[in-house]
Amino acid sequence: MGATMNRPPPSFLPDVHYPAITLWQPWASWIACGWKTVETREHRRFASLAGLRIAIHAGQRWDDDWRYLAAGYLTPEHLDYTYRHFRTVRGRVVCMATVREHRELYLRDSAAALCDAAGLYGLVLTDVAVWPEPLPPVSGSRLIWTWTPPRLCPAPVWPDDPAMRSPAGGPGLFPIEEAGRP
Repeated sequence: MGATMNRPPPSFLPDVHYPAITLWQPWASWIACGWKTVETREHRRFASLAGLRIAIHAGQRWDDDWRYLAAGYLTPEHLDYTYRHFRTVRGRVVCMATVREHRELYLRDSAAALCDAAGLYGLVLTDVAVWPEPLPPVSGSRLIWTWTPPRLCPAPVWPDDPAMRSPAGGPGLFPIEEAGRP
């Protein structure tokens, strides 16, 4: 990713309603970190999101199969970081992203989806921006829902902003103290 100074600020307007989708953890955090750039579904119900700026919400549920599904696409360091830092990031909007397109996925999309994507449908995500500190918890939904940023919500930043770096050198989602221990 390029230097933060050379990029325009992420598009974000407080007091505007954004379409949102909820993902089980750690999938939402992987999008926020830029590790996952394609969100997969077995259905086409998210096709209406193509071309829109959306909120990515980390649901309350942790996917127990995450390590099995993503192990072939993430390094051992990514897997360890995931377990140590994302287990308590739940029930919050973690980032904003632009849906470049919605389409049928193929095996070649698997690395970007962090799972076997063949035969699924996907949202190809770009311009992901995260908040430098956690937002207040909010309830999500299984379908597309509407999220309104809290009053006085700061603007999100690009994940390659130095303020978002984790101690491990990779992008961090929130300060380590917020993430806690499993």
